[in-house]
Amino acid sequence: MRGFTDKALILFPKQENVLPRGYDYLYQFRTALDNLVQYLLSLDIEPHVFYSDDVAREFHTPDIKYIATLGKADNFFVSRNCGMTDALTGDMITFPKVVDEAMRKFPTEQGASQDQRFAVILKRDHYAVSKIIPQYKLVVHFLRKGVAQYHVASKPDDGKIRIVVDALTFKPTVYLSGSEIDPISILDRNDANRSLISWGK
Repeated sequence: MRGFTDKALILFPKQENVLPRGYDYLYQFRTALDNLVQYLLSLDIEPHVFYSDDVAREFHTPDIKYIATLGKADNFFVSRNCGMTDALTGDMITFPKVVDEAMRKFPTEQGASQDQRFAVILKRDHYAVSKIIPQYKLVVHFLRKGVAQYHVASKPDDGKIRIVVDALTFKPTVYLSGSEIDPISILDRNDANRSLISWGK
């Protein structure tokens, strides 16, 4: 895994499938994420998350870099109206071409209400997310079966690694170029086929 890439994208389930759950589950989620992040950092792989992801903001640590999916005007709007106070001041990774494409594809009509503006911003965010995900060679997807928040694709010979983490057991399943592969061999750790909660124990 070392040298495969220098960055990894971490994706989370929908907010309603994580945050309302009890303390024990949230503690396990935090432990699993911390163990994953430390593993990535040990390989000189920088963890990235979308700032627009509610769960990502809830579990954010200084070791994780935010990705901005919106332009300055939209960031100002969400900082004022959605409680996303870091939108304007946070140090974030940007994809200017993708953001510009989203703004052209979903323009804001003159005189739009606050609700209409927010609806456009959501469309821009979803579009940007869909364009950014494929740019990562390594994606870790915490997934609740049947309620995926993101679409993560991989196909034969694309050379991409996709790690799907069951968001209840925190056990990883690893795919290389769309085919499942032994996690121990590809992740180069003897406990890679166990729950992330128990990594390093």
